[in-house]
Amino acid sequence: MERRIVCLEGLNGFEFEDLCTELFKRLGHKNVRLAPRVADTGRDILMDVVTPSRKIEPVIVECKHHLGKTIGRPVIQKLHSAIITFSVKRGLVITTGHFSDEAKKYAKIIKDVRIELINLSDLKRLGEGVGFEIYETSADVPSQSFHICKPSELDKIFRRETNRMISYPKSPKEIIQFLGHDVQVKPAYLLTYSIDRDFVTSTGRMIHSIHVNDAQLLADGRNGELYADNVSEFLGGCEKMPLKNVERLRIPRPPFLLSENEIRKGTVKELVQRHTKPVVYHAGKGDGRRFEKVCSPSSRDIKILYAEKVYVPKWELRYKALKTSYSVAVYAKPRDLLLLQNDFEKCSVCKKEIAPGKRIICNDCGKIGHAEFFTKHSFRCKNCKKTICRSCAIEKREWLILKRRYCRECYRRILK
Repeated sequence: MERRIVCLEGLNGFEFEDLCTELFKRLGHKNVRLAPRVADTGRDILMDVVTPSRKIEPVIVECKHHLGKTIGRPVIQKLHSAIITFSVKRGLVITTGHFSDEAKKYAKIIKDVRIELINLSDLKRLGEGVGFEIYETSADVPSQSFHICKPSELDKIFRRETNRMISYPKSPKEIIQFLGHDVQVKPAYLLTYSIDRDFVTSTGRMIHSIHVNDAQLLADGRNGELYADNVSEFLGGCEKMPLKNVERLRIPRPPFLLSENEIRKGTVKELVQRHTKPVVYHAGKGDGRRFEKVCSPSSRDIKILYAEKVYVPKWELRYKALKTSYSVAVYAKPRDLLLLQNDFEKCSVCKKEIAPGKRIICNDCGKIGHAEFFTKHSFRCKNCKKTICRSCAIEKREWLILKRRYCRECYRRILK
């Protein structure tokens, strides 16, 4: 079961209800769902609990997100009324605060129904058993870092790509030398979110829908900017390590400048913009009228389920191929890299990106080139077949129109 870090300080009332819904699902309760979010009727979550005798018992849950505050007797009375109104026999109040003595006493003396009370300590204990690490404030949350690989591991992974280069007589491994690395860690929030919204016409016909479940994205902990989707997808499922491992490596750690609450609000606004789109639809069968509607989810349609503080390592790997230096910027996780910048992928002449299996490395200077039908910036020596770049190739004209290209060593022999 995947572990989740939850900071209660950053949750609003609706998000706390979502957290409790997920908690009860993980605890094995059945048919857990949110009650309609209309006028407060004393019930936030509805669920079925399997009793020891294997009977299904409906339960009404009231959620109170009042961190550090006292929940009094009126809340219990209100739940009691809801239980009677909806004809069930069991209720539950779950809170991030604590219950007054009067509230506890009232819950005990009720005879006709059963009401359970779950305070902050109970909430943490229940969460711990099903994979939630629950903290009260952001200051309590231990920062983590995505896995920091050994530089030698990164070099080994990256060489899978360089080893595919075309090179003769030496192999790419013989030519390319790993010089060293730099690593920076940046503060970020790993957010898990869901979006659920259907768009219908005035006649009830659905024209667009947005259903996103448990998606993840990264937001910069200093300015709130969202990372590119491919970065969030790549790092989202990566294992994390305690921050002390980063401190042991003596990597400078920039501070978080934005709170979790600020990140949540900013991310919701950005997600609204990302998922807003104009939709064109027709009035109906046989009716040629054309309409356009801008479909935009509201902030209530977007649920930020979890927000975790995490440091994101970004690597720069430095290489030298004979006389030419190269730099590679990557995000890394065990056994895989996400390339951000790769000097090896561009032709040294035209700067065009070249597919890994078509890169040709010069065995004289180490420059990268490519050889296509109409454009050739790398060649093979006509005599010894050495791979050479345009700068290192020497042309020799034959029969007025034909050009032969040789490496320097073979050209000297021909002149002799």
